[in-house]
Amino acid sequence: MNLNSYERMLKFVPVFFQDVFEMNAIYKVDGEMIDELLVHIDAIKANRYISSADEKTISEMEMFFLVDSDKNSTLDDRRKLLVSYLIGFGKVSAKTLKSIIKALSNAESEITFLPADIEGNNRLNINVFNPTESYRLDSVVKVLSKRIPGHIWYNIRIHHEKTATIYTGIAVQNGANIEMNVAGINPEEYNILVDENNALLVDEDGRILLD
Repeated sequence: MNLNSYERMLKFVPVFFQDVFEMNAIYKVDGEMIDELLVHIDAIKANRYISSADEKTISEMEMFFLVDSDKNSTLDDRRKLLVSYLIGFGKVSAKTLKSIIKALSNAESEITFLPADIEGNNRLNINVFNPTESYRLDSVVKVLSKRIPGHIWYNIRIHHEKTATIYTGIAVQNGANIEMNVAGINPEEYNILVDENNALLVDEDGRILLD
């Protein structure tokens, strides 16, 4: 049970004082002042950490660190962007870049530095695997482009894992059973194509044709 400051104060006040109107009024005012103070203390504590800071504090930090965030970004996106700017200073390493990507998109990544043309010039290859739905690609590119030295050739690829539902049905042709596998669709939503003799139409690989 959550009690406000006034109710908590009454637990330490003699019963006969609680019945005195003037004393009770003082306790109520003091309780409201304490509640307001606690709200401010909680806000100060939250604003000490980027992940819980309010919009005003985030805006001030963006100005201080010269972070240019998109005006359409959510507050959470702006927090992630700030965190990524503060990860690792000095010499850039694969570990640092992976930490930045993790902070921005909650995704694992693979980083290689390999020859990429006939002249043998190396390219930094950054592969990001299955980022969260809320990530912003422009933020990932923006931060990495600022952290990677200008003379390094790099490439960023985002890999999304796609899933498909598999439906399995049975088609009958001239008394013989033919197994039919359809990826990602429900056979009941499609018409099976037949010729004038009501025989199933199949392609050159023997797959049943659907409308």
